[in-house]
Amino acid sequence: MALAALTIPACVHPCDAKRSDTKLKSALLPRFEKSSEKALTRSFDVYRSRRSRSGPPVLLLHEIPALSGSVLDLADRLGGKGYDVYVPLLWGSIDDDARSKSLAIRRLAWSVFSRDWRTIGGRVDRGIVGEMHALIVNRIARDHPGEPISVIGNCISGPVPLALAARMPRTVVAPVLSQPASPFYPKADSGISPVDMERIRSLARRGDAPQVLVYRFECDSASPSVRLARLKCELGSDCIIDGTIPASLYVEGDQMNPRSHSVLSGCYLDGKPRSTRHAWNELLRFLDAKLRHEKPRRFKFKPYPG
Repeated sequence: MALAALTIPACVHPCDAKRSDTKLKSALLPRFEKSSEKALTRSFDVYRSRRSRSGPPVLLLHEIPALSGSVLDLADRLGGKGYDVYVPLLWGSIDDDARSKSLAIRRLAWSVFSRDWRTIGGRVDRGIVGEMHALIVNRIARDHPGEPISVIGNCISGPVPLALAARMPRTVVAPVLSQPASPFYPKADSGISPVDMERIRSLARRGDAPQVLVYRFECDSASPSVRLARLKCELGSDCIIDGTIPASLYVEGDQMNPRSHSVLSGCYLDGKPRSTRHAWNELLRFLDAKLRHEKPRRFKFKPYPG
């Protein structure tokens, strides 16, 4: 529990501290259709945006401690841009309060022993990767046969898109790792299994690995810079797109908390900060390049405004 408590500032982040998560979630839920979908060993409740059913598919994974209103807001924004967005409830109840520090402590402690997450030690095969692989095959690929997809992970689910891209490189062509965090792993650990890392490394050596967009705030200790540096070293800068938001922009320019964590969701704040608005716009450009053409196009990240 003491280890979990040390990680709380990163999980219950300060950007949207004044917002009511439950009110935001209640306002957004009518915009989603809920279904129960079979994965590998069990079923997940999946919330699918009602705004677009014919657009390219996106699998959006939430962060700890709960599926938050701000993640549903991200899903709703993506739906508004024409993407068919699926948000599985990875644990707990839809009524859980993502702003609860006590819930965050309990969930972090639970994640250590969970077969799905195994958040201590590093270099392990997390069960959640197999579950999401099966969810893609059983539901998303059924709705979108033969189409490429994007998987967006946040915080504890951040490394999952990389593992899925390693296992399904022709399907998961637009992996996005937003503030990838492995709370009790070594800081430089990728958060995926050695087998999956070797798979993606082999693809990168052949020039067949998909480009991977990685977001983090420069001062975010939960998603350390050494983890991103290790990925660049392992896979190359042609594969890993560095979307790190510089402190000079979000702390000095946007007057945001140095401990800001959730780039695309909790810290988006209706697009008011220039930093996270730019990250959102680049996400849309990335998804467009990878999902809206006959073949995925190479993507170059536009620098953050000075």
